Amino acid sequence: MLGFSILKLLYGDILNDIRLRFTEVNTVTNPIISDARLYNQRISSSKPQTPEQVVKELGALQAQDYMQAVWAIGLRTQAATLLSIQEAIADRKIVITWTLRGTIHFVPSEDVKWMLKLSASRVLGQAKGRFAQLGLDEDTLELCRRVIYNALKGERQVTRSDLLAHLESAGISTANQRGYHILWNSAYHGLICFGPMSGKQQTFVLLEEWVPFSRELSFQEGLIELGGQE
Repeated sequence: MLGFSILKLLYGDILNDIRLRFTEVNTVTNPIISDARLYNQRISSSKPQTPEQVVKELGALQAQDYMQAVWAIGLRTQAATLLSIQEAIADRKIVITWTLRGTIHFVPSEDVKWMLKLSASRVLGQAKGRFAQLGLDEDTLELCRRVIYNALKGERQVTRSDLLAHLESAGISTANQRGYHILWNSAYHGLICFGPMSGKQQTFVLLEEWVPFSRELSFQEGLIELGGQE
């Protein structure tokens, strides 16, 4: 404290000037940062016409909470409605699946496969301990994927509860979060993604049947593509 008092006596005017300048910078910078974020997030800038344009421009959009994610898309379009966003999903223009950091996102249908390739090895590796706790070894997970494939093949759209019932019928317990992790694992193996709504329930579909023409990129090409979207 004594040292600071001496500094204040010797350089009081300079210290006051620095404090004032720092305050001015903060006052100016905070609105600039917030305005830039709103612009870059497509909230205050010129808004796209369609839901698929929003998702394409952002690269991906967090979708853990379905209704909040739909609202986030609508906010960024000129006049999207819940129906128009659901139609974009049903028309396979945007896809909902687990990708990137291990959580559910809206992604462009043409980009979903290479995004999964970028994320899968890392997130699956990080989850090995949790799968061991749940008693889900690779043999069990492979069996789960076969059951799920058979339940969905032929472009069937099946709700989560019905899909878990198929697993239970095959003698695979889905209790204690096993069901969630089985679906999560199947998505990261490129087997399934979310389909359109059935009433108030989301459905699952086979990814290859749902978006057969999604682009295939190598890991390196995917990194370059993702970097170009930043």
